Amino acid sequence: RMTGVGKSSFSGINFEGLPPSVVARPEIVLEAIIVDKDGSNGNSTGENNWQELNFRWKPGGIDRRPRQVAPHQPRFEWRMWFAALGSVQQNAWVVSFVEKILAVCPHVIDLLDEPELIGTKKRIKMVRALLYEYDFTRLDKKWSRSIPGVHILDDDHSVWWQRKLVEQYLPALDSDNESLKEFLQHAGYGSACKAIEERCKGVGPCCQVAHFLRRILSDKSFLFSMAIFSCVIADVMRLLRVIRRAKVKRD
Repeated sequence: RMTGVGKSSFSGINFEGLPPSVVARPEIVLEAIIVDKDGSNGNSTGENNWQELNFRWKPGGIDRRPRQVAPHQPRFEWRMWFAALGSVQQNAWVVSFVEKILAVCPHVIDLLDEPELIGTKKRIKMVRALLYEYDFTRLDKKWSRSIPGVHILDDDHSVWWQRKLVEQYLPALDSDNESLKEFLQHAGYGSACKAIEERCKGVGPCCQVAHFLRRILSDKSFLFSMAIFSCVIADVMRLLRVIRRAKVKRD
């Protein structure tokens, strides 16, 4: 209930004597202006040049199917959700995260679901954050029509979410913004990018092992190869069992 963004006006279903909560949830959506690394196409900051930055697990584009399934709790997306329940002043780490995106820190870019930004000639010039209220779309059913303010789908079922812009969460920032640097310094955040060795210093080998596993498991070609390998091993084991049974019968 604490993650809801409103209350319905109708009565009938109660939860411990309280009016039912609208299922919508607040979400921070990051938008960026992506340019060539030499800055050759980065002169315009018009609305048409802003591009949403997708994450692996949190809601983003309204046509993106939800990927998170309980009890899986992606730690970073969970923090983004709770940051949306407060203000940027209460969540200075979001500003630090944006600074690291602008600095193209590899371990931070890896948190995004934007593979074209890794190892390419593109870079992010500016980033801003907008606060939306998200809710699922509904099929045209009697129960759905009784919920106020929901979006009822027609024949097109490709839209998973409806969302409403609430306000600007963080103004547009670039890496040369002095206010950005002063805010982070006052909040106690250090340099933008740190190597894995520096970030894991004093933590122990588990930190580097976790970083290595994350890199491996985020490689789709590796996961595909492991799936093929697992299928081959399963077929070999099945064939060996058949051969063993045939040998027992002959004996």
